[in-house]
Amino acid sequence: MEALRQVVAADALDGAPLDRAVHSFFKLLHRHGRLTRSGCPPHRAAGDLVAALLNWRGWVGPWWGLRRRRASREWTGRVWLVGLGEQARSRRLWEPMAEALGGGAGLLLAAGPSQLRHLPETPPAVSLMDYPAGWWRTRGWLAGRLGRWLHELGRVCSEFDFASAARWRLAAHLVQQADRISALLRLERRLRPRAAVVDWDRAPLGAAVCAALGARGVPTFTLVHGAFGAQSRAGFVPLGARFVLTWGEVQSALLREVGVPAERIIPVGVFEPRPLPPSLEPAARAQRLTALQARADRPVVVLGLTCLNAEGRALWARVLRELAGRLADRVVLARLHPSNTRASFAGLLEESPTLRLVDDRMLSAAETLELADAVVVDSSSFGFDALQRGLPVVTLEPPDGSRYFSLQWEAIQAGASLYARNAEHLASQLARLRDDAGFRAALLARARAFEARYVCAYGQEALARARAAIEEGIEKSGVRSGN
Repeated sequence: MEALRQVVAADALDGAPLDRAVHSFFKLLHRHGRLTRSGCPPHRAAGDLVAALLNWRGWVGPWWGLRRRRASREWTGRVWLVGLGEQARSRRLWEPMAEALGGGAGLLLAAGPSQLRHLPETPPAVSLMDYPAGWWRTRGWLAGRLGRWLHELGRVCSEFDFASAARWRLAAHLVQQADRISALLRLERRLRPRAAVVDWDRAPLGAAVCAALGARGVPTFTLVHGAFGAQSRAGFVPLGARFVLTWGEVQSALLREVGVPAERIIPVGVFEPRPLPPSLEPAARAQRLTALQARADRPVVVLGLTCLNAEGRALWARVLRELAGRLADRVVLARLHPSNTRASFAGLLEESPTLRLVDDRMLSAAETLELADAVVVDSSSFGFDALQRGLPVVTLEPPDGSRYFSLQWEAIQAGASLYARNAEHLASQLARLRDDAGFRAALLARARAFEARYVCAYGQEALARARAAIEEGIEKSGVRSGN
């Protein structure tokens, strides 16, 4: 990531530094193998770059957005809310914030027109594609830099053993980020936002918003996209936004430890109400398990999986087969990350009434946790979701040998989660939780204490803290409505 940032470290578009917009697209490309020789055929990588340079939406966008641009006079001086994903975890961030901002103060900024379909009626929403970049001017700016980028990206690809053609794919994403910044600068001049709140300042659009508006002195705030620990805080630093709205004491301390100034860290909490312990009636529980074609007469262990590539799916398929054998007296529900599907495990894993794969199409995360007697994770923030609901959590050593525990490392250190080094150890930990009531009660008490340090407020109290932080940031910046 740092090597890629250095390629564009000297490049600023109308004062907006491009290196501030180099974030998650690189990790996504790397995670999905699109920078390797097998995953990056030269003709496709070159096609990516050509398509980015042509940017046909920059030509037709003005016609798409004509009606919206005429109405935009009503949208000046608002607080932008950006990062409007449809996934449940994303909606939990932006939907309460949109309601708190209200129809008169907020504006939803969608990446494209298709995203407008799932947005609420208030606050109003606008697609960035309706305000395209200044095509010729941006192309002139790119022309003076593209050759240098390709040369330096070639060196980066060689250093990290990526495909030679990966430099074209990386350059394509840099071009796309430059276009986003250009479009946002034009939109800022038109709508004069008072502030911007992004769900994550590492996402491509969120990073571009923070770079563009930050260059114009508009205060920017990033929400925290899920729970994180010391092992995963690199996903949040260096900050792209001016301020970060954390969940509480633990996250704030982790960010201060890596040099984020205290004045940029604002603990506000979690916008959802405090989760309640599962209270599903036995008949409803049995009906839900039967609908999953799982045994309804046995205790349930829910295993929360992270985002897995092909190699990771193969590893976890072996782990799940072993767990199903060792936990034959229980049902194992493997909860898939939203980016994965049951079909992706086809040929790797045979499901049975005591081993089922569960995704968002079948049950939400909350509905899955309602079935759980215990929860197992390796690094997923799904484990913290379980802690909040008073469920015992066991952290299993990641099968890839990485020892990457993410948030769970802090939970293990606090005694809020048990640790299991392998499937055999996991089975013994689960047996002790079942058979030793005192041991289970002590674990849950430590988990409650850890959660209280991790989340400083819930629901309306957290939203009130966030609104106050935004208004204070606006006041200190000197931005006024209608400027």
